[in-house]
Amino acid sequence: MTEVRAESLGGSGLFATQDYQIGDQILQENTPLIHLAPTTKELESAIVGALVEQTIETNPAGTTDDDKRSLWRAIQVPASIKEAHYGKFKGMVQAALCFAASEVSVDSKQRFLKLYCPPLTTTEKSPSANSEAEADIIEVSKQALQYVKENIRIDSNLAQNGAMDDGTLQKVMLLWSGNSFEGGRVYDSISRINHSCDPNAVVQLGLGTEQDRQSIVACAPIANGDEITISYLGLLLYADRPTRQASLLGTKHFTCACDRCKTSLPDNASAIPCPICHPRRTGQRQLDEDVQYDDEQSVHYAMIRQTPDHNAAQKRMECEHCHAKIFPSDSNHAVLWKIATAVTDKTVTFLRDHAAMEKNKLNDDGDDEEAEQVREELLEQQLQICSSVLGAQHWTTNILLLLLLDQKLQALHGGLLSDNQGEADLGSIAEAMDMLERLFRYVNRLGLRLHRGHLLADVTMGAARALVSLGDTGSQKYAAEWMAKVDDYVQSFEPEDVQKVAHALKAAWTRADLNPSPRKRAKGDVKR
Repeated sequence: MTEVRAESLGGSGLFATQDYQIGDQILQENTPLIHLAPTTKELESAIVGALVEQTIETNPAGTTDDDKRSLWRAIQVPASIKEAHYGKFKGMVQAALCFAASEVSVDSKQRFLKLYCPPLTTTEKSPSANSEAEADIIEVSKQALQYVKENIRIDSNLAQNGAMDDGTLQKVMLLWSGNSFEGGRVYDSISRINHSCDPNAVVQLGLGTEQDRQSIVACAPIANGDEITISYLGLLLYADRPTRQASLLGTKHFTCACDRCKTSLPDNASAIPCPICHPRRTGQRQLDEDVQYDDEQSVHYAMIRQTPDHNAAQKRMECEHCHAKIFPSDSNHAVLWKIATAVTDKTVTFLRDHAAMEKNKLNDDGDDEEAEQVREELLEQQLQICSSVLGAQHWTTNILLLLLLDQKLQALHGGLLSDNQGEADLGSIAEAMDMLERLFRYVNRLGLRLHRGHLLADVTMGAARALVSLGDTGSQKYAAEWMAKVDDYVQSFEPEDVQKVAHALKAAWTRADLNPSPRKRAKGDVKR
């Protein structure tokens, strides 16, 4: 049970009216209030048909019938829009057009319009202190509104729709920006849940024909009266504070003030090898190899710390070993700060582009092996940059390591299904297990309430599957040890079919042949 009420920062949020334990379902909504993206090809074609004819964005192979029907491709971004706001601009235009074309009830539209968005007039009070960020996104919405007005055919049904007044459409754009989920879905209660960088609940998506259904499940104990929070950040939840803050400010238009962001404790996600304990060679940006890989776990790390009021003048890194304080203004270390910031910013851009490529890959027919190889090479290059400059414990290194591990496990499983499995697989599996062990160390170091399985269950099961495929009892027992690390997560958060797979992987050693084949013994136990 939940209720909406005011929260401490002046806005509103969703609060528990009973206690919840990890894995308890808090609420479920089967139907969104509204979809702010096309839900059918017919609707999408109708909306595109209402636009003034334009040059459709095309792929290198040319324009297809799907291109001609695609609303996203039909929306042309004006030169006045910053590149960082391209997606935001297109999404706003799409949201406004879908709202105007929607056939949902008046009650649903009214409830939708009561959700929070940045105020459009100076007489409205905003609970956010980010007037500059909100002003920036409001300006984008103004240009998106102008685009809609200029590009809707006056003889179309959309142009005649009473919902097309300027104030409503601009508010719809801002509501989409701050409250929508995947597929432009906006919910009555779930969209009211505030963000935290250490959330106590997670969103579970419906599958198959039930993609509109979303559930909120407790990922930490929640007491009666506690505010329910989720993460808006995706993978960047595991990033350092400056990166999280920049992402939230740019996408959701607020500065997070959760406990994780307010703390003056060291930010473990920002850890880099201490420049005092591990000085870099004169004129070199890269770390020595033994320092960057930290195989012996003997490297001393410096982490960002800030005062409780986040006074920029007091921002510094502190070493956990020598306790040196390293300020951005220090002449000896100013270059290191700049390099670290540049590499981090480049990684954020890389992750955004990588996610877009992965999404496009899912939409493409067939597998393009050459494109897949290019993606993996780019990923390895960016990982090498982060590892050599920022070290093994920095968030950029570990998030890229996770993506690379996922790709390698997919390739490995493809090989296991073929008839060409050879001794080289043992080396690949050993490498994967080393990567997985590094990732577990990183997530454990962050100390989040979220179970590590929320990030690592998929790759853990993938690695366990590879171990089990070797067929010997030792490897399969090793797989069971790894599955035990995510077992409680799987039982609480995964569907029944995944739970069955996890159980089979854990129990495989009990059915294993006690005399494994010589080939699988050839290079010894994978466990190191």
